[in-house]
Amino acid sequence: MRLTELFTDEKYLKPDVMVILSLSRDKREERISMRGELKNPDTFESRGQDFQKKVDDGYLEIAEAYGIPVVSADGTIDEVHDMLIDNIEKH
Repeated sequence: MRLTELFTDEKYLKPDVMVILSLSRDKREERISMRGELKNPDTFESRGQDFQKKVDDGYLEIAEAYGIPVVSADGTIDEVHDMLIDNIEKH
């Protein structure tokens, strides 16, 4: 965070709205498999399910600790968009 503070304008460190998108394990695997094999897989995607669960749990802990809403990203693009808009409009 200190490095970010040194090189980022303060207005960017205080967002108007924060939302965490959550994706189930099944949906994550489905979306990754739909893309086919990548020449250079994403760093996170190349890690095992234990790692994925730790990352998911970490974000959920952050959401709970700071009162950040969690929106399921399991739906279609339109469904997730609508949930995000609903969440943003509440603020």
